[in-house]
Amino acid sequence: MTLDRVHRAGLVEAVFQQLRAAILEGDLPPGSRMPSERTLVERFGVSRPVVREALSRLEHSSLIRVQQGASTTVRDWRTEGDLGVLLDLAEVGAVGHLERDIIEARQAIGSDAARRCAQRATPHDVAAITAAADDLAGAGPDLVELDRRNLVFWRAVMVATQNIAYQLAYNSLISGRLAPRDQPVQGRVDELVDITAHRQLAVLIAAGEAEAAAAVAWALLDRTEAPVSDEATG
Repeated sequence: MTLDRVHRAGLVEAVFQQLRAAILEGDLPPGSRMPSERTLVERFGVSRPVVREALSRLEHSSLIRVQQGASTTVRDWRTEGDLGVLLDLAEVGAVGHLERDIIEARQAIGSDAARRCAQRATPHDVAAITAAADDLAGAGPDLVELDRRNLVFWRAVMVATQNIAYQLAYNSLISGRLAPRDQPVQGRVDELVDITAHRQLAVLIAAGEAEAAAAVAWALLDRTEAPVSDEATG
């Protein structure tokens, strides 16, 4: 494991990023001891408070376990982490098939969300979903604008599920570099331009056709493909 000395600007962030990468890439494997604070201070050339704050961030991210009077150890993020680790993985690039995994999770959650939405949506929810579907048509061929409006559509669906777990999971899936707009455009065109399917989904939700809504949502989200190079690295 190579740790580089850092400059004064963004010291905590720089230390945090290097240690996070070492954990997610396996240089510091699950169950291993973290280097001591003294060792980290010497290797990075920073103060002890900087190292402690960086370690605190790692602990908050569920990447390490800090125990008073005992060694700080690396946690197994695959079994103990949460969706927040997705953002870390996206920044580090530690999982080659991450985009594929995100697309699959989005499809599974989106399909069941459509089902729950059809069962629970209020008239206000239905109006918001219908308006969002109609609004997609106004974007024309502008893929960036279509992507933005698509986000509004699915946000309305998630809210209408009345399922806070789905809403929070969706937030993680579309945050930062994981946002649909950041996935390769060539893999999303078919989904984004299918205005008919979005409108059909809105109609089925309004009619309370839960299983049909789930099927349409599954087929629609299945039209977004993971990049070939991404699959090849998995």
